Amino acid sequence: MTVRAQVDPRHAGDFQPSYPPPPLREEVTGCATARVLIGVDGRGKSIEMVSATDPRFRPATREGVAIESWRATNVPFRMQG
Repeated sequence: MTVRAQVDPRHAGDFQPSYPPPPLREEVTGCATARVLIGVDGRGKSIEMVSATDPRFRPATREGVAIESWRATNVPFRMQG
């Protein structure tokens, strides 16, 4: 029997990246869905954006034509005081 990967209940509420400044100023809300490849050690190995109500990226281009590409991006974690 296979059991699907799950969020560790100890950390279920921990992942909340900083709100991007432009939508924050404009009071825009939205939602993004990402797929995460989870390794046998429970760590994320790869992540892919599935959908977003307000995309934050511009596609790469080749000779002026949009192409798919990977881009690394940091997700900041900040201590809440």
